[in-house]
Amino acid sequence: MGLYDNYVMPRLIGVVCGNTFFDSWRRRVCEGLEGNIIE
Repeated sequence: MGLYDNYVMPRLIGVVCGNTFFDSWRRRVCEGLEGNIIE
């Protein structure tokens, strides 16, 4: 794994998913989605 995978992406995901600023946007984008999550 590189610098981006280890440091940049986890922080970016944490900011976007944990920030209340993006709540309304995330709700609109994810509205109607359903299914199984496979990692």
